[in-house]
Amino acid sequence: GKYYWLDIRIDGKRARRSLNTAKKPVALIRYSEKREELLAEHDGSKVRFSDFCKKYLDWARSSKPASALREEQRLGKTQKFFADLQIVYLDEITPFHIEQLKAELGKTGLINDPEKQKGVSKATVNRYLQILRGLFYKAIDWEIYNKQNPLKKIKFHRENTVVESLSDDQVERIIHAAREISREPHSSLQSLFCDVCMLAINTGMRKSEILNLKWRDLNGDELLVNGKGDKVRYVPLNLKAKAILMRQPRKIEWVFDIPNRHQPDLF
Repeated sequence: GKYYWLDIRIDGKRARRSLNTAKKPVALIRYSEKREELLAEHDGSKVRFSDFCKKYLDWARSSKPASALREEQRLGKTQKFFADLQIVYLDEITPFHIEQLKAELGKTGLINDPEKQKGVSKATVNRYLQILRGLFYKAIDWEIYNKQNPLKKIKFHRENTVVESLSDDQVERIIHAAREISREPHSSLQSLFCDVCMLAINTGMRKSEILNLKWRDLNGDELLVNGKGDKVRYVPLNLKAKAILMRQPRKIEWVFDIPNRHQPDLF
């Protein structure tokens, strides 16, 4: 027999779907459900938060691989938090929900196990907020989200910007501990631990910069370092730093042959 059909226009475009039933009461129910489904697909504000997180992370993995895994972990916890609040779509997230997230991070760190719950630092809370703020701006740039960024007026925590230097005694203790680890290593990572620490001490480079260092970045007595974002700088090498580099085998494009170099908790 003949089936009922849905036939509507959305933004001037015709959308026609079979309702796969000849019974009018059933057709009316399916019409309503299918209409809402089609409207949600065409309305940028009705994108599921979880779906857009996947899209954002796909972009992050190719655009900033060094931080993509950390962002994936934090967005995973954030998704769970919003799901517990029964928030499904991007446009349902309000500044109030962001404030709730801030408070929960400071209280439990978004850890489910009550025995392991511990609030994270203000700096870590800010990192969660930065990821979300960037995610919403990408949604706006890609014309997927058509509202104001819910983090635009959120106040971030004030962070301590004073850089504290290590004392000579602290440096010596770090070097001693690193040597002990590398002296009897249980993995290839531990065998290189002392060299990585010594290079950091002698150059001031970040962990991520050292792990991502490639032989092509070595230019005589200096290194070309790709830092956070698009920042590039030259780092001079003293004799100790050069000796560390020269004893690494040139088997691969990276200076240090370390598996899973992008894993956030590697050290």
